[in-house]
Amino acid sequence: MKVSGRLRRCTASFVLATTVLACPVFGQPAGGKVARVLDIDGKILMTNRRTDGRWFQAYEGMKSYLTERLRTDANTQAALEFDIGGRAGISPNTELEILGQREIDIVGNKVVVKSGKVWAKIDKQKSQLQIQTSGGVIGIEGTELLVAVEEGGTSELLLFEGQASITDNDGNKKTLFPGDYAEFGGGGGMCVLSYPSNGLRSLVVERFPEFSSFLAARGITTV
Repeated sequence: MKVSGRLRRCTASFVLATTVLACPVFGQPAGGKVARVLDIDGKILMTNRRTDGRWFQAYEGMKSYLTERLRTDANTQAALEFDIGGRAGISPNTELEILGQREIDIVGNKVVVKSGKVWAKIDKQKSQLQIQTSGGVIGIEGTELLVAVEEGGTSELLLFEGQASITDNDGNKKTLFPGDYAEFGGGGGMCVLSYPSNGLRSLVVERFPEFSSFLAARGITTV
């Protein structure tokens, strides 16, 4: 995703298999409800209903459960509302999967983004949430952010509110603040650029006006 020409300074080679947004479920059993579909803009939001190899039409108000997959087509975007507090917008051509880790009490719910973009605004929790990628782990607190997975395999994080810490697979660590943009991946190192927080938001809004307007109308971001 090209936000501005300056972002191309991150020229390392990045490899990303999946991006994971994790949220606590506070003892929720495997297969339990973790979110609901708040809104759908378009005709094709699909769900596998925890059934491998099969897809069904999703609908507004539908409950989402652990191990469930959701997928939008090129003309559909959707909004989710998490039971723990917070919302996420799913861009066109995005696929995600809701997973769980029962053995971990604090971080028990993950959303694996296989492709596309997810813009999330998560309410502040008692414990730190995580975004995990094949290139590293991101810890977040009461944060608004955009996570993107590009066709070339680049993992990108744009932080608009709150604080995030990234630890990549090489052990490199970096704390991000509002306005920071990061690219990182397997063996390629990490590149972080800083902008005024509102400036970074404006650049993304200008590039994706339809998606941003959809998010603003659902209370996920401000324009």
